Amino acid sequence: MFHMAPGGVMTIRVLALFSLFLAFQAHAASPSSQSSSLHPTLSAALCHAASEDSALAPQMEAMLETGLISYDQAGDVLNLDCQSGSLLERVVAGHHAENLEYLAIDLGLDIDQPQVRMGTRLVSFVAFLEARAAQAEPALKAFINEYLTHFRDAEFNPNLALSMY
Repeated sequence: MFHMAPGGVMTIRVLALFSLFLAFQAHAASPSSQSSSLHPTLSAALCHAASEDSALAPQMEAMLETGLISYDQAGDVLNLDCQSGSLLERVVAGHHAENLEYLAIDLGLDIDQPQVRMGTRLVSFVAFLEARAAQAEPALKAFINEYLTHFRDAEFNPNLALSMY
């Protein structure tokens, strides 16, 4: 019988990561696996985390630290198919500011590089947000525009201050 110790949540997280690791290893060993594709179990976990504010960063960091994904795949994460659109679309549509900040700032992605799928073409992170704002209902439009305004502020985005020197 499994008993929950005071640190039981951490035990469950470790077990979940271990099972994700085993699934990833099986996927990586298969001849049909591509280096840029993520195992469906990893994709599902990231899509789920994207739909909960502040949940994406710890999920991604745990996967990065254990080697389940690499920083080279971080751009691919933006385009994961999360059933109702891409992972980035899910974060934006849900108004998940912390997750958006993690993707745009903490992962260190080049937000001006075309890496986000819009239809059949790749656009930059910023172009995606601007296009999404143009089509959005007023509340989502306000969320995106406020984010874009703050994003170019060095106090909000410390990466800007670092790149100025």
